[in-house]
Amino acid sequence: MKLMVLFMALLAVGMVSATDSLCPAGEVLDQQDITGTMSFSLVKNSGGGNMHPRVYADGTNEVYFDNSPFLLVDDGRRVIDNRFTPNVLGVAIKRTDSGIWVHFQGSNEEGKETATAILTLSGATFGSFSNAKSNHNDMERPRDGRGEPGKPGQDEVTYLSADTIWIVSTTATGNDRFFIEVLPSCHEVPLCSDGFDNDGDWAVDLQDFGCTSLTDNDETNRGTTQCSDGRDNDGDGLIDQADPGCTGPADDDERTLPPTPACRDGRDNDNDGLIDHPLDPGCLDANDPDETDPAVPPQCFDGADNDGDNLIDYPNDPGCMSASDNDEADARPQCSDRADNDNDGKTDFPADPGCADASDNDETDPAPPQCSDTFDNDGDRSTDFPADFGCESSSDTNETNDGNTQCSDGVDNDNDGRIDQADSDCDSRTDDTEGPIACTSDADCPNGFVDGRSCRLDNVMQSMMRSTCENPGTTQSSCQTTFRERVIVEHCDERCSEGACVDRARETQIFSDDLYLPAINIGRYNPGDRQIPITIRMENRGDLDLDGVRVVATIPELSVFQPLGRVDIADGKTVTVRGAVDLPMDIAPGEYTLGVFVGNEDAHRRVYRAFRIQ
Repeated sequence: MKLMVLFMALLAVGMVSATDSLCPAGEVLDQQDITGTMSFSLVKNSGGGNMHPRVYADGTNEVYFDNSPFLLVDDGRRVIDNRFTPNVLGVAIKRTDSGIWVHFQGSNEEGKETATAILTLSGATFGSFSNAKSNHNDMERPRDGRGEPGKPGQDEVTYLSADTIWIVSTTATGNDRFFIEVLPSCHEVPLCSDGFDNDGDWAVDLQDFGCTSLTDNDETNRGTTQCSDGRDNDGDGLIDQADPGCTGPADDDERTLPPTPACRDGRDNDNDGLIDHPLDPGCLDANDPDETDPAVPPQCFDGADNDGDNLIDYPNDPGCMSASDNDEADARPQCSDRADNDNDGKTDFPADPGCADASDNDETDPAPPQCSDTFDNDGDRSTDFPADFGCESSSDTNETNDGNTQCSDGVDNDNDGRIDQADSDCDSRTDDTEGPIACTSDADCPNGFVDGRSCRLDNVMQSMMRSTCENPGTTQSSCQTTFRERVIVEHCDERCSEGACVDRARETQIFSDDLYLPAINIGRYNPGDRQIPITIRMENRGDLDLDGVRVVATIPELSVFQPLGRVDIADGKTVTVRGAVDLPMDIAPGEYTLGVFVGNEDAHRRVYRAFRIQ
């Protein structure tokens, strides 16, 4: 497998290396062969002119007539001409590593030639145009949107579409030459056909169990079986097709099974002409790993009638259970006949659980308890312990859900059509809540500012909301709103617009990291004077002085708006403002929000802090 992955990776590198310079990383050419075609709509000669409707490439080694395609990219590699012969009877081209030179000229220096042609690309588009000026004629981008053959200065190259240009050339003892880029068309390669192991599971493209087709763009294994789920199910460090225990994506057992014992592998391992148990005398049972015959043949392979019943050896003597049986005596009970009569891989008493003692003549195993028999006995889509909530242990003989909690009583307690372990709200059989829980405390409910900001007169307004959790931690829990109204969060010096204060003169607000609030300390509330002390430290981190910085404190829930004065803050300096905010007489205990606004016309900053009134 590793060698195959290495080979596929090397093959992928070989595939990409031919075109990696033509396309971005992770992309390939739309077509491996890119061509150009010159279609001449007019070729007119006068005064001895001798231009012909044909294209010469690689000097004069390649000749292409009207409407004949010529290669620009051959099998993913650009065609590059080493020779260029402009003096030809037609159009000379030179193919380069980024585009083509195009040269119009007849071979008669006394003549005049006029030509119009359309150059079309297949598998690419045109890029930038650049002109090669001559002494007499220039090729140019169109000034007037059309070319006029025969008129000076009207030689033009016009883009008709991404892959088509129109060329007008009028030559007279001069050269019409220009360069134009050729941009190959590329597309992304789906991960399932790029020749790489994209998900690190040692499998490439369609060999990867995560790929459904060559156009699949995800190699990740997301199947439902152990051999296609992208997991190491047997803990051996190998996943899916990299695990030797997987025979294919449909295999639902990732375990690597031990080798088949020699006595049931279908081979004559000791070359005695006898194969496996019970025919080979070297096999004590089907799980015996060694077929080698003993030095002394057992009674059932010694060619003698050891029990005097006129029957000799296995399989003729009924007392012989196999060729390795060393007792030809007849009629043994199943639990002492050295045979696996019920095919459970266990033989006789005391190894076989179906044997009560050595005289027991029935090796059949008893039925396992319902909670370990691998069946869904009560039809609740869950099997055995611990998956089925009706099972208290693997030895439990009754899988029926008959517990005393909502998640083990076999009843749809929340009327959602799902019962017990089938209900996603049940964590275990001891869970006594089958329904969803909306909240367990007030912290699960919306509190604080909600909705957007708006303006009212010269104030910035925003909704403040308080809610509490009713019946917390139960299926009847819910969040109940106790307070919701729009409050003032800021008073504007000039005016309010679209939920923010603006300067009437400048109509803008400048927010600057130069103005910083490293500390806001809120003191203890004094019921006697109904005030809460605050200390605000401001720092100017900019290069300019901030003059007339206004300091305002607000408590939106109480509609409190209190200016604390103005200060000047020199560049690089820190200023501390101490003050107190007046509170209403009837303020109730609870959590509130202190808003601090500092700023002038050059910079401002707004910070909120929560505090509690006891």
